[in-house]
Amino acid sequence: MDYYYCFACKKLFKSSDSSCVRCGKGAAVATRKLVRSGLKIDVYQIYVGDKLVGNQRVVKRPG
Repeated sequence: MDYYYCFACKKLFKSSDSSCVRCGKGAAVATRKLVRSGLKIDVYQIYVGDKLVGNQRVVKRPG
């Protein structure tokens, strides 16, 4: 499974298919780079090719 970024919805999703799970349009292959890691939140930068398209905050779950 790869990460994909939909430019229409501006959402990152993980799937084995490149069609967007929300709107059904095609999406581009994306990569995530960990920028900051804290006790409760990780912050990733999302890249499509070598272009930065956004950030993602991931809340860590205990356990």
